[in-house]
Amino acid sequence: MTMTPLAADARARRTGPRARAVLALLAALAVAAPVPAVASVPAAGTPAAELQVDGPPPSPPLDFAIAAEADGVADDDGRLVITMSVDNPGFSTVRSGRVNVAVSREPLASRSEIDDWLSGEAALSLRRIGSTTMEGVAARGRSSTTTVLEVGDDLEPGVYALRGTYDSAQGPLVSRGVWVVSDEESAGQVAVVVPITASPRGSALLTSDELAELTAPGGELRAQLDAVVGTPAILAIDPAVVASIRVLGSNAPESAAQWLADLLALPHTRFALQFGDADLAVQVAAGLSAPLTVDDLTPLLDLGGFPATGTDPSPTPTAEAPLLPDLATLTDIGRARSDVFWPAGGTAGPDVIAALASAGENPAGSLTLVPSDTVRGEKGALARSGDAGLLVYDADVSEALRVASSADLGVDRAAALAEASAYASFTDGGDPLLVTVDRGGDRSIEALRGAVRAASRLDGRDAIGMERLAAGTSHPVTVRNAQPDARRVAVLESFLDGETDLAQFATVLENPAVLLAPERGDILQLIGNGWLPQRGAWNHAVATHRAETAATLRAVE
Repeated sequence: MTMTPLAADARARRTGPRARAVLALLAALAVAAPVPAVASVPAAGTPAAELQVDGPPPSPPLDFAIAAEADGVADDDGRLVITMSVDNPGFSTVRSGRVNVAVSREPLASRSEIDDWLSGEAALSLRRIGSTTMEGVAARGRSSTTTVLEVGDDLEPGVYALRGTYDSAQGPLVSRGVWVVSDEESAGQVAVVVPITASPRGSALLTSDELAELTAPGGELRAQLDAVVGTPAILAIDPAVVASIRVLGSNAPESAAQWLADLLALPHTRFALQFGDADLAVQVAAGLSAPLTVDDLTPLLDLGGFPATGTDPSPTPTAEAPLLPDLATLTDIGRARSDVFWPAGGTAGPDVIAALASAGENPAGSLTLVPSDTVRGEKGALARSGDAGLLVYDADVSEALRVASSADLGVDRAAALAEASAYASFTDGGDPLLVTVDRGGDRSIEALRGAVRAASRLDGRDAIGMERLAAGTSHPVTVRNAQPDARRVAVLESFLDGETDLAQFATVLENPAVLLAPERGDILQLIGNGWLPQRGAWNHAVATHRAETAATLRAVE
């Protein structure tokens, strides 16, 4: 049993089983509570000291969650490790309470039944397997406990429902989950794609100070890299990150230089995302014949970080100028498969897929990652839509892994990983399974590493890399239509118009790339996929960039 203080802002980030438990309590209180008489409304201007409230304010609802540990899989002896947590956001201690744990008598028959159970829409026949006591929870505190219960060693393989009922001081609280009895004969292969990206930004490259923070112990980039060490993950790397380090030369922060060395030393198969993880669907919708790229980063080099001290940014060494890295060197992510594209989930319709099919130069053809809920046809990771090669990742499993990788609390991570295992049990072991631990920000190494490791052993499968995945037999599918984000398309079009204006005015400069190279990098960063869940912040970044472009044009005039 552990008890920890409850951070004031932690509750706002919670989703999943915890939210369902709170809703269950609120519904119960709504039914049980008597309807109060209508109170008179004080006249406007009544002093606060004269306002009276009958009794103390109601306590905020407790938050109860239950989940099966060990990726939700029962051990061979028929025991299930269960974790439970209670959060008390109120200002007074709550008493201890008993938790009764029950499981379904029969396995769930489909993913739809999993969804219905977790959403509270399904009522199942359950059997009680045990109980435990949650100790009292201090004000603004959290209490958690882990217990091992017998579920039986003769159960049919499959996914089973889990329910915990907490006899709290506020009435019964119910939390639901799932767990799995694995099939010993289950086998197959799984490939796991993990992005290596920085948080969204409005400028082409990360600064030295940002790199120092992000690559230091506990930093976002350091956590991402450490999370995949020792795993078979396929890495999807934003080349803007490595370019940000290399343009600094010897002036790069020590932690950033070490991070880059560690990245290049990893044996993982990998591919490059677009610069800045730029939104591919928006570019196609804007009428571009090929994805945008940065053409030159030389103007962004920190010349003081290279061996010689000359100021001539020439790629040819002279007595005065150093040998400077070219674009390919600056953006090199190590040995990688070329022409692999990963649009944000749900954004790539048939037009995007067709455009990307002809965008690459790899003799083996390009491959585009798409979620399984956007295609129709035969199941499998390797597919084709017309002439376009596709890598189809399981949408349900991947979403559960993404939630687990971003969860702050252990019980929430356990619940999400159990759901990933449950969904994976409904896949065909004869076909490779592709999953992603999708893009996300500010994830702890513990949460991200746990998600990657769980993904690498889903349903007893063996992990494989990109080469083996792409070497399989593809099957035909149809890609569903996707509606482009009109606002983002319009913004990109306006950025490109502004870039054209800058190109005209840059002719007055001895080296126009000094103005144009950063602009293209800024544009790609501003249409990055990392901005998709941050609409308000993105609007502000767009407005800032437009103002800066206008100021530059006025200065040139």
